[in-house]
Amino acid sequence: MINVHLLLLEKIVLKFILQDILPFKCDKCSFAAVTKCQLKYHVATHTGVKPYQCDRCSYATVRKGDLKLHLAAHTGVKPFKCDQCSYASVLKSDLKRHLSTHTGVKPYKCDQCSFATARKYYLRLHLATHTGVKPFKCDQCSYATAHKRDLKRHLATHISEKSIKCDICSYAAVRKTQLKRHLAIHTGEKRFKCNKCSFATVQITNLKLHLATHTDVKP
Repeated sequence: MINVHLLLLEKIVLKFILQDILPFKCDKCSFAAVTKCQLKYHVATHTGVKPYQCDRCSYATVRKGDLKLHLAAHTGVKPFKCDQCSYASVLKSDLKRHLSTHTGVKPYKCDQCSFATARKYYLRLHLATHTGVKPFKCDQCSYATAHKRDLKRHLATHISEKSIKCDICSYAAVRKTQLKRHLAIHTGEKRFKCNKCSFATVQITNLKLHLATHTDVKP
């Protein structure tokens, strides 16, 4: 059963979205957030303060959870393991989300259409398609979006040079996520795994192609 408090929080969040009221506003730009915590992380983009620092390299971040993920790159320890396949994770929450791929349970349902998902976060993103609210705004142009990840991709269009460089070869990227995908070529890490067989790959696009072999879908 879904926690009653979580359901209440979702209703409060939805109320703010439907009323186009985002109470926590940045005093330096047009950004506004549903929670005080989201605003705190945003303000750090203006101040440059990153209190969580790695003691093994120069990495620093605004979020404690991001530092925990980063440290796993040094240790390789993934204590949370799936009992149905070879999947393992640094975070218990990631394992919980993974388990839904085996059960097919999607407890978070949209009350306006048939959309359902295993993750509360994805439901929140989906609800924006009904409301039209776009809280994530570019501070360099008029672009606005409902999704933070889309804003990050957009901001890269304002960056003219690829400043994030691989320390093994000459590859350079605009975003850290691009470099992370590239590094898998050097490490051989195949983090995208099929949940129906032992197939694993470096790129998610290859996994999507492979999954079609199980469904016989040929679009």
